[in-house]
Amino acid sequence: MPTNNTTKGDFKSPTHSRRITTSSERRKRHPVFTYTICLILAVLSGCFPWSKTFKEKDVLAHFGTDDTGITSLLNINGFFVPSDSTYGNIKIIFYTDGTMKCLPNTAVGDGVYKVSNDTLFAESFYYIGMNGGMQLTHRKYKIVDYNHIDLVSTYDNDNLNEELIHKIVHYQFVSSDSLPLPITYMKQKQWMWNDKTKWKSYMQQGHRRKYWE
Repeated sequence: MPTNNTTKGDFKSPTHSRRITTSSERRKRHPVFTYTICLILAVLSGCFPWSKTFKEKDVLAHFGTDDTGITSLLNINGFFVPSDSTYGNIKIIFYTDGTMKCLPNTAVGDGVYKVSNDTLFAESFYYIGMNGGMQLTHRKYKIVDYNHIDLVSTYDNDNLNEELIHKIVHYQFVSSDSLPLPITYMKQKQWMWNDKTKWKSYMQQGHRRKYWE
């Protein structure tokens, strides 16, 4: 019968015969992998709406007002369109709770407004892909009468010294029985509300909306 000459000290298991490389060592061996991950993170930071180019304190109007009092100044049972068709088929809708919607969404941007005497201050939010992130634009509308408003100034928040539109744009009211609900992506942001409890109540109602919808 053959004998086993292997001594106890000569035996080595496979786990002890090879060295296990760590994840950091694998990344060092594959710089392309590391570069790819960094590139993806950089792109995602600019492609999604949580990347914004403004500070929260830059927003002058907020959600949470039960009634802005706009119905005594302006007809909101429909939408406002530019009197000059060269400005495109833009439809702006104002709601009593301070919500402002625009159809199509990419034209002016959904947002929030507040009223002071005969002036309507609107904050619009734009999403610009890649490294643009989300941008804030300030607009001021003059209430001419119950069915007409004038856009008198437009400024990007990152350049308040340069007006975007250098002429007054007239808007007229168009009645409509079918309007979208006052739901906008920005209402999901707590810092867009003047009352935290109202924000919680809104979110509990299940009003979740993607930015690009």
